[in-house]
Amino acid sequence: MAINIPSKTGKKRSILLDALRILAWEDYRSVNKEEIKLKKLKFGGYEMFEEEWKADDIHNMTYPELLDFVKGLEFTEGELINMRANYYAKKAKSNAMAKMENQAISNNQRGNYADRLQNGQNGHVEEHEFDVSELF
Repeated sequence: MAINIPSKTGKKRSILLDALRILAWEDYRSVNKEEIKLKKLKFGGYEMFEEEWKADDIHNMTYPELLDFVKGLEFTEGELINMRANYYAKKAKSNAMAKMENQAISNNQRGNYADRLQNGQNGHVEEHEFDVSELF
């Protein structure tokens, strides 16, 4: 692998391209939300979208060509960059909430086990109460 230091224009192009990818993915997901085969795939079919996205001619466009393309879609560069920032902020918040929820569940399970020990069960768990997740 080679080290690559992009120019300012190269970095702006990369961010704009990513914003367009997000816009296209959200539309793809919306248009195809009833597709059974996509529902069964991991991440709602992102792999299929990604394959099509990578094959798109948009990747051959220069920064000025991308700007013209964006204008043709009736967006400004700033609008797409803000949309991208909001997307990643929402994603980060969602990931943080899921992590907190998983932690709360884990803490609750440890707490339940500790409660049983404290209530004189000496770690003995009835067979019908056994939860494998308490082992980890």
